Parts: sequence; C-alpha cells; structure tokens
Amino acid sequence: MPLLTTVVPETPRRFSPFSAVVLFLGAAATFARLRFALPLQAYDDDAFYYFQIARNIATGHGSTFDGIHLTNGYHPLWMLLCVALSWIASGRAFFAMLQVVAFISFATCFFAARAVLRPICRQAILANIASAAIALQCLILMHGGMEITLTLPLALVLCAFRLRRSFVWSRRNAMVYGALAALVVLSRLDSLLWIAVLLGAELLLASHQATGPRRLLLLAILVGAAPLAIYALSNQYWFHLWMPVSGAAKELRLHRGFTLFGLKKSTYLLDQVYGPLVVYPSLLLVVCATASLFLPRRSSVSGDTRAVAVSLMLFPAVQLSALGFTSDWSIWSWYLYPFVLAMLGALLLLLEDSPAKEARAAPGFYLPALLCCSLMMPVGLLYIVTAIAGTERPRWTEFALDLQSFARTHPGLYAMGDCAGASGYAMPQPILQTEGLVMDKGFLENIRQQRDLREVLESYGVRYYVTFRAKQVNGCFQVEEPAQAGPDSPHMRTTLCQAPTANFPVGPVVLRVFDLQPAAKTNESR
Repeated sequence: MPLLTTVVPETPRRFSPFSAVVLFLGAAATFARLRFALPLQAYDDDAFYYFQIARNIATGHGSTFDGIHLTNGYHPLWMLLCVALSWIASGRAFFAMLQVVAFISFATCFFAARAVLRPICRQAILANIASAAIALQCLILMHGGMEITLTLPLALVLCAFRLRRSFVWSRRNAMVYGALAALVVLSRLDSLLWIAVLLGAELLLASHQATGPRRLLLLAILVGAAPLAIYALSNQYWFHLWMPVSGAAKELRLHRGFTLFGLKKSTYLLDQVYGPLVVYPSLLLVVCATASLFLPRRSSVSGDTRAVAVSLMLFPAVQLSALGFTSDWSIWSWYLYPFVLAMLGALLLLLEDSPAKEARAAPGFYLPALLCCSLMMPVGLLYIVTAIAGTERPRWTEFALDLQSFARTHPGLYAMGDCAGASGYAMPQPILQTEGLVMDKGFLENIRQQRDLREVLESYGVRYYVTFRAKQVNGCFQVEEPAQAGPDSPHMRTTLCQAPTANFPVGPVVLRVFDLQPAAKTNESR
C-alpha cells in the first residue's frame, strides 16, 4: 500500500479545525505580550524608532525621531501604518491595535501559504502542516514589531495571486501583480532584490512565451515601478537622499568589495530560536528541492511554479550577497525573512503534484518536507509557551527606564547610539541618534569624515551623551559611533577624560551618562 495515495486535490476549505488550532495558538502568542505592564519590553529596540517617529508625525512634530531633525530612516509602508495607528490611539491602546495588526498578518501568512500549497498537494494534511510551519516562522520573525510584519504576508499574498489556478495574463491581472510587487518593496526595500529575481525567472522559466503575455509582464513592471519612482523622488526632494538614511548609514564603506564581517558577527542568531526554526529548516528543504529539479520526473513541474519557487529559493543568497558587498554592519533577526520565503519555494517543488504516471508514487519528494515541518511543530509549541509565560526584560528596556528617571531631573538634548529606540520613546527629553539611522544627510557627512565625536555632539547642542560601550583606558573612556558598524566603516571617536554623571549597571554592562557641558551645570547651580 503506497504511503501517499494520488488524488486530485479538492478545492481547499477556507476554514477547518486545523486552521482554528493554528489561529488560536498564534493569537495566544501574539496577544500574550499585552499582559506586560511595560510595552517597552515587548518589542525590538529598533521598532521604537518607528513608534517614536510615528507619534511625532501624528502629533505635528514632523518626520523626526528627536523632534528636531527631519529623517526618512524607515521603510515607508510600515511607517504609514504606525502613523495611522498613532492618530487613532496612544499608549496601551496603540500597542493593543498593533497586536491586532500582527495577528492579522499571522493569519494572512497561514492562509496565503495554504492557498499556494494546497492546490498542488495530494494530501490536505501536507499543505496544512507545511502552511503552519511557514506561519510559525512568520510569527517568530514578526514578534519584534518591525516592518516585516507587512512584508511577509504581502509577499505570500503575491505568490498566492500569481500561482492560483485561475490566473491568466490579462491587463487587470498584470496591474494587480505589479501593484502587489510594489507594496512588497515599499514594506521593506531590500525585497526589491526578490522582485527583480522573480521577474527574471518569469521571463526565463514561466509558461508565457508569446509576445502578448510578455507585454503584460512589462505592464506589471511599469505599474510596480511607478510608486517606487515616486517614493525615491520624494526622498530626494524632502531628505536629499534617494534611499532611507538608515540604509545610507549602513553603506558608508571605506573600501568597496565583499566582506563577511557583519554576517560573521551575526551568527549568534543561529544559536537562538531563529536557527532551528527558521534558517536550518529552510536550508535543508532548499537543498532537497534543488536536487529534485535535476531529476527527470520533476520536469513536469509547471513553468510558473518553477519560476516563483526558484526566485524564492535564491532570495536569501542574493540578499546576503548584497549585504556583503554594501555593508559590514551586523544584521538582526528580521533580516532573516528571506529564509521563510525560500522555504515556501522549496515546499512548492517538494509538494508539487506531478500528473506524470511514473511520478504517482514518489513519497521521496514529500518526506523531507513532511518530516521537517512536523519536527518544527513541538519546537514551535515550546516557543509559543515561552512567549506566553516569559517575563524577561531585554537590555534596552532597562536602559529606557533608567534614562526615563534620570531625564526627569536632567533636562537637555541627549545623544545615544545603540539601543536608543526604546529610550527615545520613553524619555521626556529628545535623543539625537548617533549611529545616524534616524538622522539626516548632514549627520552622515560627520560620520563619513570621521570627525571627533565630542565636537560633533557639541555642535548639535548635546548636553548628555549616553553609551554602554565605553572602554575605560588609563582613567579615561574611549567611545566610538556607530558601534554596530564594522572595521571597514567610518567611525566618529573621542576620549572622555571625565567621570560619568550617572552609571546604571544592567547585567554585564554599565550604561554611562556623560555631561558634555559641565560648565553649564556649574552656572545653573549659582
């Protein structure tokens, strides 16, 4: 008796008991963080750059992090959503609405992945398990409140739209295809790399060789390019940069060429949940799917499926290669989202239901996907339980609380680099971000010229400089910004031969506050 019988896939039900269980667990993990008395401990520090800028825009202080300097250091679509939520609500209500958005994104990821996989699967349970695995990966990466909360569901919806069985090239479908692609890119700009590979694969592998469909693909490209051009031109007009200042800051290389420094520095992510639940399963299935492409009986895989799948599987390599050529900064967990898409691409090939007679009993294509996705379930359940029960405060939360208390009695302009997001959101005083991620073109020039850090901060009128990375040498403190940049990036450095105004021990590090205008304090006391 064959392990998996061949049946014609039925039209997938939109809802089932399995779907209910997946949504329940996703909701439990998503809304559990609302139990925290402090929303500061529920999100990645970088997410608070979005939240603070969105709050400033909504309250009439412009697109600024510190309330002073105009910035475009963000991906536009997620910022638009955060601004909309900030207009509607503030405080805990804002974060409650943010979690509603996160849950909708999680549900969209699950149903979009199932819409992609179910029509090609012989067994519904295969599509359900695989879709749950994809949704689990999305849940893990979206937990921090970053822009991939939109990127992942939009990318999966784009795949579902392109691969639905009723898809035919028409003017309307081409325009929708292009518009969806533009939304994906505007949600996170490096996804343009995937869209470019996808369009190339469409031209080379998809099943439309006639002139008409190729013209419609060109129409899709034009429709998608229009909003991207408007975005780039508006950046140049308002901020004098073609791209977000955060991206420009990370590409301030001293020399051009490929470097693995930033990627090697970020391998710690593989020791966390992201390794066993995101990167390793994706790589395993991509290897299996790539091998399957070279077997003769897989030649029946449709050209459309092959084009989308290959583009998805290539995306992590293309993205990491681009990062190696442009930046030596560390990367963070949300940079791993291409691995989720690559896993979907691999599943597309491994679960493809070939109509060829000789491929009817081919469980070898299913087993790697089935075993991998099934093994992810108990580990994922443990992650969800931990997310629900965990109470640990991240480092940036403690920094924010300490600085919030300190700033109440020490007014003035502050400056801080790494972990400034949550502090900037919590403090009653403004923070100038010394890595340049949410600053402007002028500040990047200071970094490019490697000016003395203290001189730069004093020229901006900074009163207090905050860091947890000061190195004590011969009674003085050596500091540099940006601290997350690698050795091939320019840095602003200085030596502070003065005692910190305040020290806040947080775990293995000490957050130090330096008064850059001690004379002002003396005058105030007179």
